[in-house]
Amino acid sequence: MRQHKNLVASDTNTGQPIDSPLQRIQFRTPTFAKDPRRDVDISRTAELLLKSRVIRSEQFRAIMSDIDDISWHILVGLAAAKSSGTPVTAHGLAITHNMALSTMARYVDYLANLGLVAKSQEPQDEGQVVLKLTAYGDAQTSNALRNIGRELAEF
Repeated sequence: MRQHKNLVASDTNTGQPIDSPLQRIQFRTPTFAKDPRRDVDISRTAELLLKSRVIRSEQFRAIMSDIDDISWHILVGLAAAKSSGTPVTAHGLAITHNMALSTMARYVDYLANLGLVAKSQEPQDEGQVVLKLTAYGDAQTSNALRNIGRELAEF
């Protein structure tokens, strides 16, 4: 993994460096995932992942023909951050996705132009722009995640 000394974030509560601000989000891991005895059907897993791509493409079809993986992961990260109350910035997303801040800024601008993401200036730090899903972005992302969750439940 590449080291980006200029892209190091720190936890606002502890001051400790973190790989990504999204690390502060508490994710629930199903207990069966930790069970080494549980066999996983690789082909079914691949089918589920491909099906999830189809679901997200269908969900966002009204605004575009498809949404790429990075855009989708930004939306999913913002949805997860919303439920935990964790602020997300373009800088933090650049760290998460291991990409240049300028590239991430283009993705964020693109999603904002589609009406999916809102940007707001952080009052304490004028250089940081906090990102959130718009009501429309939240509805679209939630619907796609709900449908993907249903497929996962049947898995």
